[in-house]
Amino acid sequence: MERALALDPTNVFIRAWIAQMLYAERADTAPWRSQLNTILSEDKQRASHVAFMFVMCALAERDRNAAGQALDLVPAEGAVDFWDTFWPRDWYVGLVARSFGDESGAQKAFQTVRVVAEKNVSQQPEYAANWEALGAIDAALVRKAEALAEGKSAC
Repeated sequence: MERALALDPTNVFIRAWIAQMLYAERADTAPWRSQLNTILSEDKQRASHVAFMFVMCALAERDRNAAGQALDLVPAEGAVDFWDTFWPRDWYVGLVARSFGDESGAQKAFQTVRVVAEKNVSQQPEYAANWEALGAIDAALVRKAEALAEGKSAC
């Protein structure tokens, strides 16, 4: 990643990824938050390209205000994660709601996003990431049998 950053020092994904790896190594969100704040101060539009990292960092920090601000960065259609899986915006809304004790809000968001995920699977049934997303959503909805079947379909 450092070699990639040397080739493209303005790449927000690489910058945020390196900072996230520091969090993964040391369980310290400070470098990650610092890099994300720098990216946001440079260009809010470019920050939206790593919106999912803003959400995940806020959840790691257990910071409700930061999570709300992170959701504002997630584009209406959704965001792509570390592994290039597309997650509709309501997936992130559901994660934030559940993380801060709003189970009814989480269920509503996950139900909404499930419709989108089902459509994605029907349009691209051979794309494993669509099955991954649907399986995770069904797991969030406590639909264990469906989630396991979708995980097998992804594999």
